[in-house]
Amino acid sequence: MKVKDVCRLISLNPTIVEEDAPIEEIVNKILEDPITRTVYVVRNNKLVGMIPVLHLLKVTGFHFFGFIPKEELVRSSMKKLVAKSAFEIMMPPIHVCLDTPIEEALKMMIDNNVQEMPVLNEKGEIIGDLNSLEILLALWKERKE
Repeated sequence: MKVKDVCRLISLNPTIVEEDAPIEEIVNKILEDPITRTVYVVRNNKLVGMIPVLHLLKVTGFHFFGFIPKEELVRSSMKKLVAKSAFEIMMPPIHVCLDTPIEEALKMMIDNNVQEMPVLNEKGEIIGDLNSLEILLALWKERKE
């Protein structure tokens, strides 16, 4: 089974922002499509980073309540908590292609602690995304059949 067999079962459109997008704009984009687990950051239509919803929750917790997660006590991580733009909060990108085996995609999600990854074409452009729910649906449904 490949990514092309399961992507778009649940998540139809990837959530994409430019690297200078303010945090509030990123949150608004997520709220437009509540199935979103990760926002993709682009520069000139090329993937440059990813923002998992958990990163936004950490920024939100700090911004509104002053919460500092234990792992964020490292000085370099504190910068993310006070972030103002996508560039400041994004993590390095990972991605899959339509022909990536589902097993490999699942391992990448687990290893990188993300629930969604962009699907890129051969030009490096985002053509979709692979949601963790799509993998669960495909693998567990196939098992029953």
